[in-house]
This record gives sequence, C-alpha cells and structure tokens, in this order.
Amino acid sequence: MNATDCRAIVIGGSLAGLFTGTLLRSIGWQVDIYERSPHLLDSRGGGIVLQLDVIEAFQRAGIFQDKLGVVAQERYYLKQNGSIQRMPMRQTLTSWNLLYASMRRQFPDEHYHQGKCLSEIEQNGNQVTAIFGNGTRETGDLLVGADGPNSTIRQLLLPSYTPQYAGYVGYRGLVDEWELDPETAAIFTERFVFYQFPNSHILQYVIPGENESLVPGKRRFNWVWYVNYDQTTELPHILNCRTF
Repeated sequence: MNATDCRAIVIGGSLAGLFTGTLLRSIGWQVDIYERSPHLLDSRGGGIVLQLDVIEAFQRAGIFQDKLGVVAQERYYLKQNGSIQRMPMRQTLTSWNLLYASMRRQFPDEHYHQGKCLSEIEQNGNQVTAIFGNGTRETGDLLVGADGPNSTIRQLLLPSYTPQYAGYVGYRGLVDEWELDPETAAIFTERFVFYQFPNSHILQYVIPGENESLVPGKRRFNWVWYVNYDQTTELPHILNCRTF
C-alpha cells in the first residue's frame, strides 16, 4: 500500500493531534482530525520552551514562520538576599497559541472536524473504525489517540489505568508586558528567570502576546509556580479549594 492510499484518523485537535496530522500529511497520508470541542481551541495554554523537535516537525511539515518565539540569551537565578546568579543560555520561548495557530492554518479546514466526541472504536483486520456520539463512523488504516489527559482512547484501551500523582502542583498565569512596572520588567524581559526555595520553585519568561504578537510591549510574561504537596495531607485540600 502506498502512503497516498493510507488514511489516518486522529482523535484530538490540540497540539499533539495537529503535530501528528501535519507530519502524516507531509509523507502523503490522508488525515482527518476529530476534536470534541465545538469551539476554537484558543488560549488553552501559556508558555512553552521551544525544543529542536518542534522546529524539525515544522520544517518537515512545510510550516514556515519567521519567528517562533522570544529569544532569551541568559538565565537569572534570583537569590533571597537580592543577588542574581547569571548563566549564559540561549533559548527560544514560545506559546501554545503560536504553535497551535501556525499548524491550524496549515491543516485543511475540510479535514479538521469539531464537535466530534468519540464513543467507541472497532478493529476489523488491518482497519479501525471510530464511532462518534452522534452515530457517525469513520474508518481508516491508523487511529491515533491525541485527546489529552481525559483521553477516551486511553479509557477504551486501558480501562484499569488510573493517573498517578507526580508529586507536585503547578500554578501558572500570564501578565501582559505593559502591565508590569519598568524596574521589574527590566529584570524579567527576554531572560529565563528562576527563584528556588524549599519544596518549590517559580520561573518566568516572555512569550508572544495576543494574536501571536512578538512586538515589545505587546508580549506576555509567562510564570509557573511548582509546589511539592503531600498526597495524603495536603493535596486533597488543594484540589477542593476555590480561587476567586
């Protein structure tokens, strides 16, 4: 069977699904992506440290973009006494929105289906059929589960699997660049900044802003705070508390 005769069904239309879909299309496969949400998947995440694998995937898929993020030339480690440890390290910091939008523009609309909730899968010989909640069925040569942490594919294939606590909780947020006071912004801008303390650390870096903007002043500060919580005594309270 030639690649052009092969059809892939990808369940999940976020980053994993789009990476899979665009790469399979680049080698000649017919690909359809099925996303459960009926809405556009914008603003589903914050910052991402750009890895070489992502750049290679974009090149293979023929996705060309002048800039994929904000370049940081060094790392700062802030100390409790107010001093700063500096480490030269060039990295590109990007955003979920920029990666998603770049791939979504490349993937044909007629093969990206929204509001499609998978309910069952059937395998018949070398083919597999996806059955959706509205009763429609799609058959292909390959089915890829890219439907996130609450994966229906995982539940169907590994019904006894239960997620395991990783030992920490991550709080994250975004601050528009213009909202930060100039003195603080001068430390944080275009650097990967860390502050470490017992059982916890917090980091920040600048990422593209609204509408993928890389214009200084219109970008965003992305921060993530990791905290180790005891699974028995602390985690239940954290998972049940409300934030306002």
